[in-house]
Amino acid sequence: MSEIKSDEKEEKSDHVSLIKMIPQAFFDIIAYIIPGIFSIVIISIPLFDYEKLKRILGVLYHIEGNSYVPGALIFGFGLVFSYIFGVISSAIVETIFHSIFRENWNLERKKYREIKTFLPKAGQTILKVKAKRTMSKVLAIGVLISLAITISKEPTEIIATLKITKCYLYLAYLILLAGSVISIYNYWIIVNSIISDYYDILSEARVNQQKP
Repeated sequence: MSEIKSDEKEEKSDHVSLIKMIPQAFFDIIAYIIPGIFSIVIISIPLFDYEKLKRILGVLYHIEGNSYVPGALIFGFGLVFSYIFGVISSAIVETIFHSIFRENWNLERKKYREIKTFLPKAGQTILKVKAKRTMSKVLAIGVLISLAITISKEPTEIIATLKITKCYLYLAYLILLAGSVISIYNYWIIVNSIISDYYDILSEARVNQQKP
């Protein structure tokens, strides 16, 4: 009987750990991988022309003679690179925001840690909104890099094929950048509002527990 109970406990613990991993996986996909892929694509447009892209793809597909790199390996490399780009971009923006809004940033983190510990479901809700805020940070960095490359280089074959003048391209980048910055600000307000509401609920529950 004790062995059966121990097996049941192990199964439950595995199930709980899996449930805990799902929000984090959601966060990584929404916050880092998807905007990372988008950023790499828009950076590639002003950076490479068709011939360079062909050479890069040739290196990826042909290692020695007629041997080929499996498609899954290339796909996995793309995901990893997108994830790394997303993490680094988010860290850059977070460092800037933290230096400007240090007190509010530290308070948000402190409250979020307590909510995540005592109200796990509320913590998951906040994590989903934070994922969207992080996504906006990554997109902002991607657009900035692409804009800088576009300003410093002559139009590539891809841009020429699309028949887009630099003026319209700058306008598109500025719209994307403004949208990303506005999204960061809006989601920052939303996250703080949700954290404040849940923290008030948590504080009230603590007060009620202390009452005789």
